[in-house]
Amino acid sequence: MTGADATCRAVANRSGAVVVSVGYRLAPEHPPPAAIDDCLAATRWVADHAGDFGGDPARLAVGGDSAGGTLAALMTLAAREAGPPIAFQLLVYPATDLALTHPSVAEYSAPGSFLDHTALAWFARHYLGGRDPADPALSPFYAADLAGLPPALVITAECDPVRDDGEAYAACLRAAGGQAEVVRYPGQLHGFFAMDLLFPAARRAQRRAGEALAAAFGEPAPGGSIPWPAPEGAFRIGRALVEVVGTVAGHHLARLARAASAAVGISAGQGARAG
Repeated sequence: MTGADATCRAVANRSGAVVVSVGYRLAPEHPPPAAIDDCLAATRWVADHAGDFGGDPARLAVGGDSAGGTLAALMTLAAREAGPPIAFQLLVYPATDLALTHPSVAEYSAPGSFLDHTALAWFARHYLGGRDPADPALSPFYAADLAGLPPALVITAECDPVRDDGEAYAACLRAAGGQAEVVRYPGQLHGFFAMDLLFPAARRAQRRAGEALAAAFGEPAPGGSIPWPAPEGAFRIGRALVEVVGTVAGHHLARLARAASAAVGISAGQGARAG
């Protein structure tokens, strides 16, 4: 997928792994399980053809960010039953609960934010097309059995409505006897992982992801800095700035609205007492 090329390239450079990006069908034109079927088909194709591009089918990982993280988690569940064997899962702020029940959804949903409850509900509604959001085939958090799944690195952002989705899912993996490390990046928002030209935390997160993948494959992680082409870098910085400004403005507007409501309430109360 073109939009994910820079992030996939960063993970490849940081891990030394071959990274295959999947262009899956999108809802609402293609409702579930279209995207899930596409990702599973791609995973199996990579396992069957890994040797064609220098890969090792015995060392296969899945990963993704946001909705891609959701699909990656679902891939491990599907592959557990029917193969191919998955060695590792990299889940970057995955949305594992499409019913939107976790506290962080309300905590970080100021109006105007880059991602808030309204946006999440809109995405979920158009993706689900009337299906049950708590269906474990769509929301891995609700899977009844998480035993026997590969080790996971779950990267989350502090100021992210789906922060708790990833962290709660990691807790479920551990409760089922699996290995799941959570790394939360303070002060970061949803989408920061792709904003490495703007946020040092994104570069650290990409480096951590690369190290985890390399370790899962029994390989040393490459070192050194990763250069980016100037035109692409300028575009990505601009896009990240727009997202950040929108999120910050949304939080400030929400605070001002709450303060205005409180002031009106105090004024009305004082008027009632005076009367």
